Amino acid sequence: MMSRLRRAWYGAFMIKRWTIGTAPGEVTTDARWIERGRLLAPLRGGDFLADPFVVPGLGGRVLLAELLETRRGRGVIARVELGADGEIADIHTIIDWAPYHLSYPHVLRHDGKLFCAPESCHARTVRLYELTPDARAVVGHVAMLEGFGPVDSTIFEHAGRWWLLCTNARNGGSNTHLHAFHAPAPTGPWTPHAANPIVADISRARPAGRVVTINGRLHRPAQDCSRRYGGGLRLMEIETLTPDDYREKDVWSIQAPVGPRGRHGVHTINSADGVTVFDAYTERFTPLAWLYRLHERRGVRGG
Repeated sequence: MMSRLRRAWYGAFMIKRWTIGTAPGEVTTDARWIERGRLLAPLRGGDFLADPFVVPGLGGRVLLAELLETRRGRGVIARVELGADGEIADIHTIIDWAPYHLSYPHVLRHDGKLFCAPESCHARTVRLYELTPDARAVVGHVAMLEGFGPVDSTIFEHAGRWWLLCTNARNGGSNTHLHAFHAPAPTGPWTPHAANPIVADISRARPAGRVVTINGRLHRPAQDCSRRYGGGLRLMEIETLTPDDYREKDVWSIQAPVGPRGRHGVHTINSADGVTVFDAYTERFTPLAWLYRLHERRGVRGG
């Protein structure tokens, strides 16, 4: 009975607010980057930013991120430009696929073109969008992995193949089971890894950002959801990646602190052009929390 009362009280009066942060340098095997990071001022009202990705080649000042619009109850993909002071100078929506919730706008460059593959698991597919070189507008898109429900799709090239890592929104596997696919090009066709799911571990399955090369070795950020969603980050070194085999080992882990006003979290990290970006949340009391949550649920159901 008490746990039900706590959940009801939380749902009525507590709200989780995400924001994004920056740190100098790029992702390395040193976990102390978080000590150098700073959070940007949160957006006014109930809207928030999460899942930031640095757009490579634009000086570390342009990001793509999820913009959760409370009035609509779902996320869209926004272009965020940072000013000389490191704070947000401009923000506007570039991808809005109504009525689906969009997040995790993974970005990559290929053959001189810029692409973005945001999560849209409620649509049971993921689209690869081609953007203008300055990431201000969409040029076109193609559908990928239809019927699967990919969560946090992470795309990279390795050993002459393109790889896509994601979890699956079906059967409760969003945080627990990592799947891999490979293809001759970013547009596919995608072939499932022979050992799928290649990871079955709630503490390291779900992707948390772009796969990077450090000292000639592939590394992937992973979400640690063992305590709670957004509870921590891990960096995994990919030791073996072939169409038939996969192995990885732990490099570092970060657990989000529990603050005086509630739990705090972190669940995405990316870097490019000498800048690392991440997101974090805090929880706060508000008598309007139930209204924000109602909008969010309506948005998800619409998807």
